[in-house]
Amino acid sequence: MKTDVFFIKPRHLNDRTLRMMFENLAIPERIPEGASVALKLHFGEIDNYTHIRPGLVKKLVDLLKGQGARPFLTDTNTLYRHQRSNTFDHLRTAAAHGFTPESMGCPIIIADGLRNWSRTVTLDSPYRLKDIEVALGIADADALVTLTHLTLHELVGLGGVVKNIGMGCVARGTKLRCHAVEGATVRLNHDRCIVCGTCVQVCPVDAYQKVNGRIEYTLEKCVGCGDCVHHCPVKAITPRWDTPHGEVHKGIIDSARGVLQAMEGKPVFHLMAAMDVTLHCDCLATSERFVPDIGLLGSTDPIALDRAAQDLLAEAPPSPGVAGAESTDKLQTHRPNIDMKAYWDLCTGAQIGTADYDLKPVTPPSRR
Repeated sequence: MKTDVFFIKPRHLNDRTLRMMFENLAIPERIPEGASVALKLHFGEIDNYTHIRPGLVKKLVDLLKGQGARPFLTDTNTLYRHQRSNTFDHLRTAAAHGFTPESMGCPIIIADGLRNWSRTVTLDSPYRLKDIEVALGIADADALVTLTHLTLHELVGLGGVVKNIGMGCVARGTKLRCHAVEGATVRLNHDRCIVCGTCVQVCPVDAYQKVNGRIEYTLEKCVGCGDCVHHCPVKAITPRWDTPHGEVHKGIIDSARGVLQAMEGKPVFHLMAAMDVTLHCDCLATSERFVPDIGLLGSTDPIALDRAAQDLLAEAPPSPGVAGAESTDKLQTHRPNIDMKAYWDLCTGAQIGTADYDLKPVTPPSRR
């Protein structure tokens, strides 16, 4: 059975069509008055200027508030160490990009908070990850609306809804396990290590010990919580970024499935801003736009929405001066090492959605 994916072209994007999108998705009917709504987005890494536009986010907040809901903007702290890896820097970065309670008219809450707070969901028959640590601020919400910025991605291929949910709605330990195969969790760089002992103090399972003036790491003890990566003051401990793409895909899809399981019985909707579409994700400070703006998409099905986005991306005309943008298979051109067919098979096999969709344009009524 095909799933509806609603689509607003850039020239039709306005208050009226946004309201029509909400009505087509039945958001006013399904999100009750007074419900807390986690509006999950990526605020952009510091100095990134192609992230989702604050003006669009404010319109969505106002629509939710207008129907009596209580929205809040949210994201989770990153696994890698930069300006969104802790709650204080993350909120400062969001503010620098135009996302503040004053400008948005709603709270901004980092969903895993000060101490990596989460609720564990256990999956039946996962691809790789059985226990998924869903960020508490998202798991506790009455409803979830994901707002994804369409980009390409270095590991996933398509920076879409599944990636936004599977990596963006979970705590640090699950992020780490998505990136790491069993037996290869983190790397300890002894040349960079200053033997401060921070990792020894924060590790919950004593995987680190100070021995003869040197830090020793016991892989067999490691549970992959990621606390050592976050707390190391000199970045001597890092995730392994060399995990095969297919294994990363399995981890992220398991993680997305866990988030959706945590929200079972609650309203969940997915929106995608296919504008300022770049070759790299918003975790990088700068990235090149390679197609013109495509529009805004919405669905209740994350797989259908991502697949529609990939197809629209293939049809989009090239931006001037960008190599390979004229290709009808832009993912193959720019991410040739990623098997997207295998990725879609994994997505549908996880039974969190369908790749079959009906694209339904949302256009304003004609004026007479």
